[in-house]
Amino acid sequence: VSDVETAPSNLSVSWSSNVDGPLGQSSVNTDSSVLLAISQLSLGPHTITLLAQDDAGASCEDSIDFIVNTVPTTPTVSLSPNNPDTTMDIIAQSSGSTDADGDTVSYLYDWEINGRTANVTTDTFPSNLTVKGDQLTVTVTPNDGISNGIPSQSSTTIVNAPPVIQNHLLSHNTAVVGDTVTCSANISDSDTIDILSTSYTWSNGATGSTYTIQSSDTVNSTLSC
Repeated sequence: VSDVETAPSNLSVSWSSNVDGPLGQSSVNTDSSVLLAISQLSLGPHTITLLAQDDAGASCEDSIDFIVNTVPTTPTVSLSPNNPDTTMDIIAQSSGSTDADGDTVSYLYDWEINGRTANVTTDTFPSNLTVKGDQLTVTVTPNDGISNGIPSQSSTTIVNAPPVIQNHLLSHNTAVVGDTVTCSANISDSDTIDILSTSYTWSNGATGSTYTIQSSDTVNSTLSC
């Protein structure tokens, strides 16, 4: 605030709000700056008006609009399921953030994988973006439509997924003494970095992918692998 004809010390400045009314007066500093400290304004939109007047009674004013807002509280965040593997989507469950102004609170999501931004901004992290051993962290920020609140984080580690038997077959439907029956299986593993091995156990306790029918085997018995 300045006046070419009046020293700053001879200028008077008053402040008012269209909501709370008169807010007080302040002096003009030698550098023409002016400041008014207010401990509390009513929540919601305000138009704040500054009225400057010189010692001759001439005046001018200016206004600014802004919103007084209370930010929402920090939410509680958990990740589901526990101990996820590479076949499972990871879901961030957020709750508990409240807003003193009565505004509706929504949640913003930002995922990191092994400390790097994953560019996933929903509550669900897709399983196809993970490998065994990945460390996932989600940051959840509450928002009341005006301001962000203090965020909360939760982390989890992708564990090993068990291999899956797609199908397995026996080379014989029926067999006689001396026949060699072969058991074969197709297996897969969503953890593509794993090296798979297969072991075979027969219902009579024998092991290995093949079994030769013995004379001691019970006739008409069922043999499974």
